[in-house]
Amino acid sequence: MIQVTQIYDPVGFAAAFLIRAKMEMQALWQAGVCWEEEPPLTVCSKWIELFKEMKELNKITFQRRLCCANASEPPMLCIFSDASQYAFGACAYICQRTNDNTYHVRLITAKSRVAPLKQLSIPRLELQAAVLASRLAKTVQQESKKNMSRRAEQKMEQWTRVFTASRRILATRNSKTCLRRKYGMTTG
Repeated sequence: MIQVTQIYDPVGFAAAFLIRAKMEMQALWQAGVCWEEEPPLTVCSKWIELFKEMKELNKITFQRRLCCANASEPPMLCIFSDASQYAFGACAYICQRTNDNTYHVRLITAKSRVAPLKQLSIPRLELQAAVLASRLAKTVQQESKKNMSRRAEQKMEQWTRVFTASRRILATRNSKTCLRRKYGMTTG
């Protein structure tokens, strides 16, 4: 279990794998397995399989350059969020149309969280995912401003889109009230 806490992934490229490890750790904690204890054999086989898959991450590469040179439009920041009864998360992509009418898409960052032990409804978890997406968008925009001209910064803000799995969460009055009260956010 301690191996999971030693994985350093500040950008979130391994978020899809790490969330599975975090969910397994939560299940072990719920089962009463102590930190130093050896987990049951069935659990050990899951962990071994997970770490084998994670080893394959070493083969994945990412280009450092986010924007493309032959773009015909300014970059569009796309934030996606989703939730399940076990976890929720968000990821940020940059998308640009190129001169040959194709799209150049790059992953910027991702965040994931394990669902709380107290069981919440799916709409409530989707709301938490939407809040995570909103914060992720704000962070990416703030960090991007440091490296952009004022004109490019205005275009990026104009082209930011946040997509949630459930658009109804932003349309209901209760969600708007919850966002405003709990997170100091508005939904427009």
